[in-house]
Amino acid sequence: MRGPSARPYYTLKPFAEMFRTGVPVLMYHKIAQRPRKARLKGLYVAPAVFSRQLAEFRKAGFAPARPAEACAEGAPSPRVVLTFDDGFRNVFQNALEPLARHGLTAILFLVSNLIGKFNEWEMREGETSEPLMDAAEVRHWLQAGHAIGSHSLTHACLPRLTMRDAREEIFASKKKLEDTFGVPVEDFCYPYG
Repeated sequence: MRGPSARPYYTLKPFAEMFRTGVPVLMYHKIAQRPRKARLKGLYVAPAVFSRQLAEFRKAGFAPARPAEACAEGAPSPRVVLTFDDGFRNVFQNALEPLARHGLTAILFLVSNLIGKFNEWEMREGETSEPLMDAAEVRHWLQAGHAIGSHSLTHACLPRLTMRDAREEIFASKKKLEDTFGVPVEDFCYPYG
């Protein structure tokens, strides 16, 4: 995440005033030490940095919010929405405990046809292979009080698809997640932004 003076977001202090003027939405991908051969370096956040960020939010009084709750009237303020794209296993391994310790919840946007597989869309671009959560890990995520949303069937670049294929990526992903996990899927996150 970039903010004031194009500085990366490592600590809340330079962003605190701006974050209180609205509801910040923090988008994470991978919570792990970055491998040496990683091409997309900005998608990794070290576990210690992530835990510190959560601690700073709690200390500053931020309450967790889901995307649909972010702008709801009468909700506690200040609020923060924490999101994770793709469903990487390192999020399961390195984010669940700090989220619980700091009393925060998050939403995980899943690529429904790749649950339990790998980041194929990144590997095609030469990125290092990273495992994605399997169904049991997603269920554990849900049992811990977190939410899931759709991130398409295959992580396709939707503007490059026909309207018919894009609709399939979006709606079939939602149905597959609801059928698999038995929870309503109300949020969608576009692959590639």
